[in-house]
Amino acid sequence: MLDNKKIYQKTLFFKWVTVGGIASILFLQIISLFSIYNNMSTIIERNINDAFSLSMEEYRDRVLHENYTKDLKFQIKSLKNEKNIREEKDYKYDYTGKLTIDDAMNKVIGMTIADEKYDLDLTSLENFLRKNLMKSELDIPFGLTVYPVEKKNILEQSKNFKSQNFDHHSSRIEFDINREVQASFKDTHKVIFGKMIWYLVVSFIIFIIVAISFVYQLKIIIRQKKIEKIRQDFVDSMTHELKHPLQGALSLTEILLNPYFSNSEERRNEAILKIKNNLQAINLSIESILEKTYSDDLEYSAQLKLSNIKNIVNDIVSNLSLTYSNKPIKFNVSFDLAQEEFLLDPVHFPNAIKNVVENAIKYSKENIEINIKVFNDSEQLNIIIEDNGIGIKPENIELIFDKFFRVQQKGYGFGLGLSYVKWVCKIHKGKVSVNSVYNKGSVFTIQTPILN
Repeated sequence: MLDNKKIYQKTLFFKWVTVGGIASILFLQIISLFSIYNNMSTIIERNINDAFSLSMEEYRDRVLHENYTKDLKFQIKSLKNEKNIREEKDYKYDYTGKLTIDDAMNKVIGMTIADEKYDLDLTSLENFLRKNLMKSELDIPFGLTVYPVEKKNILEQSKNFKSQNFDHHSSRIEFDINREVQASFKDTHKVIFGKMIWYLVVSFIIFIIVAISFVYQLKIIIRQKKIEKIRQDFVDSMTHELKHPLQGALSLTEILLNPYFSNSEERRNEAILKIKNNLQAINLSIESILEKTYSDDLEYSAQLKLSNIKNIVNDIVSNLSLTYSNKPIKFNVSFDLAQEEFLLDPVHFPNAIKNVVENAIKYSKENIEINIKVFNDSEQLNIIIEDNGIGIKPENIELIFDKFFRVQQKGYGFGLGLSYVKWVCKIHKGKVSVNSVYNKGSVFTIQTPILN
């Protein structure tokens, strides 16, 4: 017993470790997806900004190339707190801090464009941007907005700008020293998901497999805990059912060994009769276990023979009346049959009816009343067993047909009766159902098709 318990606990530990591992994989998979999305978002944003910056450079170069053919002279001088100076074609740009050659050229070009008052053709700039975006495989809607430098009022916008809901905006880039342009983009998340599509598909498949494994492992753990509890309850019940009559028989044999007691034939016969009854009780318990310890997966076919259902029910009522003669039981039996003989298993079918009726007696109040109705139509045989017992709680209704389940956990019994009834109905291609009101009683219905 202890070894089995240790094995169970060890197995349960490793199963929980497995569940923890699967949960960790799911968590890491989700974190990985978010990380990849953020990285991809950063890359896409950088590519968009690079494309826009390159487009502005190309467009400005084209403007200068097409419109400005004069020699350009410039000098750079470092001054502090003095305004920029422009004189004819000799440009002076004053700055504070570091200035690269690229920065200087950018400012000179900006001053040149502003001085010549060149128009900003948004359509041409859009063409440059569209071309550069396509080089990075970014086919997304965009629009352009022209602002005065460091001001918020809009000078010009792309034609389709107001009809679009742009969700990403670039930094402003100077077109000249008076105007700067900002690019706005739409559906950048669709581009990101488009780039991640295959990774998402593979991740989704892995996620589903791992999630199913996670749920399956949890079900196994829950089921094993339930089975372990049921097993323990079964062992406790079996020990009680067998130990009580066995101890009684052993005690009586000790008494019989007493010469004073054994010399009395009457007392000796009384003790022997009690021993016999105790041994019969043990034998009945063992037979009950052997009868009902069946396998749900067993490919068993009912051994069908013509059986008189009326005689079967009457015999069950008669036998149980004698067995429980110490209880006030009132049986009301009615038959409405077009025929009395049906193809039934002569061993299992009567036992199934007996189990239901016997449960009605065991789980009863003081005054027991059991109504049994037997009738048939053209398709099936119906047996309804109604009692005025303690009933079944709603939460237990779905469980009473489970193997080893017992409604009264504090009582004793093997918890095999109703699961056995369900199995008997199954091999007859029928079914058993129950309606019950707690503290008022239950109604069990056994239905089997009429077989020719």
